[in-house]
Amino acid sequence: QEEEIGFEVELDIDVEEERAQDPMELTGIVRITGGDNISAELKGARLTAGGSKPGTAALVRPPPPNYPQAPLPVTDKERGTRRGELKDNLPSLINAFYQSQETGELGAQRGKVKKVVYFEKGQPVFALSNVVTDRFGQFLVRVGKINDAQLKQAAGMAAATKRRTGEVLVDMGVLKETERLYYVGQQVKSVIYSLFGWEDGVYELAFRRRAKDESIKLDIHPANLIMRGIKKLYKPERLRRLLAPEDRVLPSLQPAYTLSEIDLERWEAELLPKVDGTRTVAEIVALAGRPEHVVHGFLYGLVALSVLERRA
Repeated sequence: QEEEIGFEVELDIDVEEERAQDPMELTGIVRITGGDNISAELKGARLTAGGSKPGTAALVRPPPPNYPQAPLPVTDKERGTRRGELKDNLPSLINAFYQSQETGELGAQRGKVKKVVYFEKGQPVFALSNVVTDRFGQFLVRVGKINDAQLKQAAGMAAATKRRTGEVLVDMGVLKETERLYYVGQQVKSVIYSLFGWEDGVYELAFRRRAKDESIKLDIHPANLIMRGIKKLYKPERLRRLLAPEDRVLPSLQPAYTLSEIDLERWEAELLPKVDGTRTVAEIVALAGRPEHVVHGFLYGLVALSVLERRA
């Protein structure tokens, strides 16, 4: 049996998104782990990554030095891959890694755009993208940390010295080392969250024996990743399609997560006991006294985690 090559992101090609991207808000806390069992919680101001207009150009350039290599191939001794249409399946795919505590990768492709999320023992730890605005330097511009002139200067120095842009920005005094780690974590989060905005495209899931070798790894619980992704990126019309006003939701008999694993806002925790199947979604929205799409995001997030189940 031939070896099957894993989902690859072309690191030597920068692709511009073919569709506009909305601005994205990111919480001001990043938890990361690194070599020598280093674990840190880095705090900063909440960030808003500016949106981008659609483009069609693909820019070819050498990959940065020491950039992560393409994933290891899947052999017939490993568990192989699963492929399909992405649609609304991202939460269930993340759940699949967590519930099985597997290591591997989840790749998604839409047109020329490719993004891949890496998992270690069920936890999402890193992500790559071939989109121009997802690159580290461009991300810093999007969140307002540096300007275009600083990026151009750093990129030129990085190319001349064969170093990463982030390292050069530290040497320039534009970033502190702790800030570099913080923004790398935020960049990885933004790549993962952006996939929640996709309603089309294809995915490829692969379980692997070995974890991805990366010096900085994100530390975020899958349940909170899913909840925040749905709240941030699911548009109101999508939420109404997935959870109609006349639907009823009630506690699941087989939840994928416990409530102690999920960060709930105070109003959500107070509302949850009233979500017992006796009220429609519309009635719960009225009871909550919050905007409809906010309550829908909360309810569908818990449905996606199998904490609640939907009854039409």
